[in-house]
Amino acid sequence: MTTSRVRTGVFRVLLEIDIGDTAPADFFAVWRRMAETAARAPGILAQSLNADTRRDGRYFVVSEWRTTEDFTAFSAGADHERLATSLKALGRTVSMTGMTQVLTSPPVSAVSEVRP
Repeated sequence: MTTSRVRTGVFRVLLEIDIGDTAPADFFAVWRRMAETAARAPGILAQSLNADTRRDGRYFVVSEWRTTEDFTAFSAGADHERLATSLKALGRTVSMTGMTQVLTSPPVSAVSEVRP
């Protein structure tokens, strides 16, 4: 079975960062500056910083953008470059993945009960 790449939702970016021996407070301060910069960018819908529950010092940044082009324009900007350099100095980017939503489902509470 193949899945088509029909875009039905936002463009999401998942950035995985390992901060190693960096103090979390130092990393959070730089991330907050990046988040404030991103919050002013055209097309940003949401962003969050998430901690790995299995590995100390590993974080995931999830950002949601209206379009791929909005994210591309933001990431090419001078403000982003300057802050990305600061983030890279504090940690090692393990991976960055761009994603488009292709399917979604309602929460269980919204699905009617199926009866025989």
